[in-house]
Amino acid sequence: GATPFDKKSTPKQMFHGEKWKKEGDWLFDNTVAYAEFPPLVPPIMAAAFKGKRKEAGGFMVAADDNKDIVHPMLRPDLNEDDMKLYAHFADTLGYDAALVDNESYMQFMNYNQICHLELKSDEEKTTIDN
Repeated sequence: GATPFDKKSTPKQMFHGEKWKKEGDWLFDNTVAYAEFPPLVPPIMAAAFKGKRKEAGGFMVAADDNKDIVHPMLRPDLNEDDMKLYAHFADTLGYDAALVDNESYMQFMNYNQICHLELKSDEEKTTIDN
């Protein structure tokens, strides 16, 4: 989370955000499972993106090495069948598979907003004040 909004926009960011310590501690103490979905495609698929990357970081861009992310689900850059599937997804959803425009780019490169979060049952949960 490079910006204040980033720091409160995902559960993972709340685990470590000092401003949200009380809420983050509660979330951490009451989480059974947390997993981020891997990106659908690698950032190289956004090589044609015409927009400007925000200065504070954020979404994946083709020039980044992205060594800190899990491997993408599809590799359309390396596999013809994956490319066909990716193109089908983009076409079905009405986005540009080349990710030239901002909306298409955001829909495919904004992977970190998708996660599995499982909390303790009501009987097991602690309150935010204890």
